[in-house]
Amino acid sequence: MRELIAVYEREHLSSLSIDRRRTAVRVLDEFASRLDSAHGSTNALRLLLGSLLERGYADGTLQKTRAVVLGFATWAWHEGQISGDELLALRDVRLMGAPSREATPQPYRPTELRQLRAVLAERWPVLDEYTAARWLSRFRESRSPYSRVRTHVIGCQIRAAIALALELGLRRREIYALIVDGAHPDNSQIVVFRDMTRDVETCRVVPNRTTTRRAVARWLACRNAIAPPHNAVWLNTHAGPTCARAMTAATFNRLLGTYVGVGWTLKRLRDTCAVAWVRTGLAPDKLQELLGVARVEDVLPFYRHIGGSLADEMDARDDFFDELIGAVRIRPIAA
Repeated sequence: MRELIAVYEREHLSSLSIDRRRTAVRVLDEFASRLDSAHGSTNALRLLLGSLLERGYADGTLQKTRAVVLGFATWAWHEGQISGDELLALRDVRLMGAPSREATPQPYRPTELRQLRAVLAERWPVLDEYTAARWLSRFRESRSPYSRVRTHVIGCQIRAAIALALELGLRRREIYALIVDGAHPDNSQIVVFRDMTRDVETCRVVPNRTTTRRAVARWLACRNAIAPPHNAVWLNTHAGPTCARAMTAATFNRLLGTYVGVGWTLKRLRDTCAVAWVRTGLAPDKLQELLGVARVEDVLPFYRHIGGSLADEMDARDDFFDELIGAVRIRPIAA
């Protein structure tokens, strides 16, 4: 089976991004290393998952590891290299421990968000609207070098990506898969694709916000000045010779880490968005629709993240509750 895994890695993982391909190859190599001592692929998968569990890996990592091995096994079955019984036996291998589908929200604190904005203002300041339009026009007409607008362009692109995660709760892959027509600020909704396949059957729409529109509009003004020959939203803005090229998935995955600093991720910005909308009183089914998750149960961890007692929450809503039920307000007795 080692030779079969090598063929699969060479012929069927090449289309993945560098990070995903590296992860899949590592998983399959570890799986292959256990085949000899495990006396069968099913035991090899159990040993691999058990090893990860002992090393303290999260449930999500175990789930992804199992999915990689099952993806290989399904391909091998289609190729006639393993039997249907072996494939079914591998699928019957369940995760050890007590894996959970629940997310673990890690929202940023208000002080951290202020720090984020301070870092952006210091490292990637943006020009005012009039000055930006002037210099972008000069760059578009080849009367000014890219270096003159580089800081502004990078700052606008980063702020647009942050706004989409922090204000609308889009996933990193959804932000990366956006196209100009679907994200245009003139639209009342953003067309969100699940991934880079951009399958219209699985796309969804998310209501746009004024502040998100403004951030995306500033970035698209920069993009229009660069005039790339494609419809991808994100560009490789690091240098002039590459600024018209579409940004690769690997580069986009490192966007905040590269330009803002270690510890900043679009995933945590999405968590921050979800928890903030919960604090505003958004209903679970509406949050489910906003985040694009399959089950309403998947948004419950964000509600559990909110502190406070039942009495405090009832007191804060007391007047509004009386209005809804038509209760007669009792005036305080005069002294």
